[in-house]
Amino acid sequence: MAGCLLLTLYLFVRLYYIEEIWNSHFLAVIPGISTGDQPTTQYASEGKSNSVTERNNLTVNKMVISSASGPPEQWMVKYCSDVNSTSVLQSTEKVSSSETGHASLRELDTEPVPGERHIIFLETRCVLNDSKTGNQLGLAINQRQACAVASAANTNPDTKVYLLYTCSVIGNLGDSPAYVKQMLSYPNVRIWKLVISDYIKRTPLENWDFMRKIHSSHWPVVHASDILRYLTLWKYGGTYLDLDFVILKSLVELGTNYAGAESEGDMGNGALSFDMDTAGRTAVNLMLSDIQSKFNGKMWGHNGPKLVSRVLQIMCGIKHVTNGTREKCSGIAVLPPSVFYSVYYESWKLFFDASQSDEMLKQVEGSYGVHLWNKMSNKEKITVGSKQAYGLLAEKHCPR
Repeated sequence: MAGCLLLTLYLFVRLYYIEEIWNSHFLAVIPGISTGDQPTTQYASEGKSNSVTERNNLTVNKMVISSASGPPEQWMVKYCSDVNSTSVLQSTEKVSSSETGHASLRELDTEPVPGERHIIFLETRCVLNDSKTGNQLGLAINQRQACAVASAANTNPDTKVYLLYTCSVIGNLGDSPAYVKQMLSYPNVRIWKLVISDYIKRTPLENWDFMRKIHSSHWPVVHASDILRYLTLWKYGGTYLDLDFVILKSLVELGTNYAGAESEGDMGNGALSFDMDTAGRTAVNLMLSDIQSKFNGKMWGHNGPKLVSRVLQIMCGIKHVTNGTREKCSGIAVLPPSVFYSVYYESWKLFFDASQSDEMLKQVEGSYGVHLWNKMSNKEKITVGSKQAYGLLAEKHCPR
C-alpha cells in the first residue's frame, strides 16, 4: 500500500512539473480573452502547415487570440516564434470576429480534405513572381475574385469553399480590404497558401518540370491555373470554378463528374467537377497525362478548354463532345452552356451596359453561374449606382 501511495505521489509531482515547464517554456502567456462574463488567460496553441519543427531547434510558430477585456471585435491575433522565448511577438493582426465569422483566423488556413464535398478556386498571379502582389496589404485578390468566392459560399452554405492562393500576404491578413474581410465572414470559406514545390509532391506531376514549363509559357498565369486546377481535382476531388464567376444558386443538385460547355461547339474548363474514384478519376488522370505529353506554352487555350475537349473525345468516343451525355461519356456529363456560360464571350460587354441589363438578367435567369470572361472584361469598370447587369448581380450575390 505504501508503495502504491509513493508511486501515485511521484506521478502527480511529475505531471505537475511537466505542466509547469510546458506553460513557462512552450506557451506564450498573454492577457486573457474576455467574452462577456468569462475573462480568461489564453495560452498560445501550436501553429500548423508552414511551421517547421526541428528536434534540437524548435521553431514552431504560435498563435494566440487576446484582448484586454474588450468585446470580440477588439480581439488581437498574435504570432509568436521561437517557443523557447515567451517574449517574442512577431506580428499582430487586428481581427473582427464579426467580420470573419470564425473564432480565429487559424480556422481559415485549412487544406482541402480529399473526397469532401467542396468548391475550390485558384489564384495563380504570383506563381512565378511574388512581387505581382503589388502594394495591396493583406490577402491580394480583387473585388471580382472576392465576389466569386462569396457568391459560391452564399449559395452553397453546406459546402466548404476554398481559395487556394499563391501571393504572400503583405503585412497581416487583418490588413486586407473590406471586401476580403466580408468574403472571409462566410463560415464555410477557407483559404490555403500554395507552395508549388510542395504541392506537386507525390502527384503525377512530381517529376514533371512545372516551373520550367511555366517560365517558358507565353501565358504563365493562365497556364499555371490550367495545370493546377487539374492537379487540385486529382488531389482533392470536388468542384473547381474560375474566379470570374458569380454563382447564383446551389451546385449540389448538379452532382459531380461534369464539365461545362461554353457554346454548342466549344468546351470550357472554368467549371469542372470530378470525384476521386470513378469516372472523375479517369478524366483527371487523362488530363494530367495530356499535360505531361502535350503541354504547349505558345497557345492560350491548348492546355485549357482544348485539353478538356481532347480528354472527352477519348471518354465519349465522339468528335463533337458538346453533344456528350453521361451514357456516352463513361459517366461524365457535358453541361449545356445555359448552366454556366449562358452569355458567350462575344457578348461580354453587355454585362457592363446599363441599357442592356434587363435583357442580360433575363438571359442568365435559371443559370447556376454567370461567367464574366475576365480575359476581355478585367479592365471594365463598374459605375456606382448604375444598373449594369454585373453590378446588379454582384449587389445581390457578392460582398458589399
